[in-house]
Amino acid sequence: MKRGVKMRQQIKSGLFILACLIFGACSSTKNLKPGEILYTGADININPDSTAKIDNQKEVKGVLLDKTRPNPNKSILGIKFKLAMYNLAGEPKKSKGIRYWLRNKVGEPPVLLSEVKIPYNNAVLKSYLISQGYLQSEVNGDTVVSGKKGKALYTVVTGARYKINSVEFPKDSTGIVQIINQNKDKTLLKVGDNYDLETYKNERIRIDNDLKEQGYFYFNPDYLILQVDSTVGKHLVDIRIKVKDIAPDAGLKPYTIDKINIYPNYSLRRDSAIRNSTPEVYKDFNIYDTRHTYKPGLFDRLVFFKKDELYNRRDHNQSLNRMVNIGIFQNVKAEFLPVDSFRNNKLNLNIFLTPLKKNSLSFSLTGTSKSNNFVGSEAKLTQTTRNLFRGGEQLDVSVSG
Repeated sequence: MKRGVKMRQQIKSGLFILACLIFGACSSTKNLKPGEILYTGADININPDSTAKIDNQKEVKGVLLDKTRPNPNKSILGIKFKLAMYNLAGEPKKSKGIRYWLRNKVGEPPVLLSEVKIPYNNAVLKSYLISQGYLQSEVNGDTVVSGKKGKALYTVVTGARYKINSVEFPKDSTGIVQIINQNKDKTLLKVGDNYDLETYKNERIRIDNDLKEQGYFYFNPDYLILQVDSTVGKHLVDIRIKVKDIAPDAGLKPYTIDKINIYPNYSLRRDSAIRNSTPEVYKDFNIYDTRHTYKPGLFDRLVFFKKDELYNRRDHNQSLNRMVNIGIFQNVKAEFLPVDSFRNNKLNLNIFLTPLKKNSLSFSLTGTSKSNNFVGSEAKLTQTTRNLFRGGEQLDVSVSG
């Protein structure tokens, strides 16, 4: 009997909430001031006067819709729940309490048609279409109002999508240009592919990566320009890759590694004392470790750079990964500084390492299941000792039960 009464109460509560939501949906424009129009969203028509569809038209339309601003009020099953809560709460008299919480935390104010900037959205949509190869695209937006509700309607005329006709790399055979040409067979720009701005950006990054492997530490993808000629005809483009004339000299020359300074017990508080201490010279390394915390041979395994070799990103990343993954350092930082203010082609490498505590204790609790169908939990206490024999070792002793 009690169970039936409780169920009826729950049904009544549910119906009441549903009624509030429906009422909120029906009255979403009730609290608007004179002249205000509720914005209900955008719609996009692509090539309305053409029977032919562009490639992936549905996906393109979805992307364009996502780029329009502002977004309308959120809705669930067609009901603008947050707006309904905002209206239901009314104007709170205090900056606390259920009414304030419902209006400002749960609800959201109405998004008005006056907030829609048609020229701005036109420009954003056109810019995206051009980046996808629709170089002659046009976008025209307008608003449609019905009662107290309104939407934005964008008409898109894409034109034909342009394709790559030819790709030309720099013709010079010296210095940086020679390296660019060495790997031009790996280019992402393929004759016959669609014009795609993102691919052009990735091509610049690819060239930058090649140069970083050959010592060009200060080169930057922005120093490359891809000149696009769309006057070829037949909706084709010719692409010419070149290094910008304004690229700084520092970015156009390869650098070798000079000094390799390692600070294994670095702390900002002791920065000056550590830097002014006398290093232990081991092979190509200057190791500033007056406490002799680590065996010098440890850094043979951690640092891949050698004196007088060209800087390369592969050794850079491998060194950082090895120092981080060994598990004995809290912070790892590699700093490359030009020797004599760029007057030569050398870099000093400073490696700052802040060690973790030698001993630590950790506790974990995990679920466990055994073959006898026992299901329970397992507690584990682990004692960790780092750098046990000064070679970066780590000893874990665990007790579980």
